Amino acid sequence: MNFSGLKVKTKLWAGFGVMAVIVAAVSGAALHWLNQSSTRVENYLSGVAARERMVIAVQSAAKSRAIAARNLVLVTTPEDRTKELAAVTKAHEEVGQSLATLKSHLAAAKDATPQDRALFDKVAGIEEQYGKVALVIVGLAQRRQARRRRRQDECGMPSAAGGAADRHRRFHPL
Repeated sequence: MNFSGLKVKTKLWAGFGVMAVIVAAVSGAALHWLNQSSTRVENYLSGVAARERMVIAVQSAAKSRAIAARNLVLVTTPEDRTKELAAVTKAHEEVGQSLATLKSHLAAAKDATPQDRALFDKVAGIEEQYGKVALVIVGLAQRRQARRRRRQDECGMPSAAGGAADRHRRFHPL
C-alpha cells in the first residue's frame, strides 16, 4: 500500500488508529499482569504467610507455657499459683491447637515444600518431648507447694503471704 498518495487527513486518522491499538494492547497486557500479580499475592497470603502466622502462634504459645511454668515454680501465694496454673494449662492447650492447625494447613497446602513438612515434623517431635517435660515441671511445682503447705500447717508456720518480717518476729522474739 502506498501512503504517499493518501490525503493528510487519512494519514492522521491512520496514525491515530495505530496509536489507539498500541495503547489498548499495552493496557490489556498491564491489566493481565496486574491480575497475575494480585493472584500471586493472594496465594502468598493464604499459603506461606498463613503458615508463618501459625508458626508464630506455636512459638508464642510455647513461650507463654514456659514462662507460666517458671512462674508457677517461683510464686508463693495460693492466688498466684492458681493464676499461673491456669496460664500453663491454657498455653499448653494453645500449643496443641496451634500445632494441629499448622499440620492440617500443611497437609492441604499445594505450595508446601518437603522441607516445610520436614521442619514441621522436627518441631512436632521437639514439642512432643518438651510438652511432657513442661507437664512434669508443673507437677513437681504443685507437689513441692503442697509439701510446703503441709509442713507449714504441721509446724504452725504462717503462710508465705504473712511476710518474712512477721515470721521472724513470731519465731525469734527480741
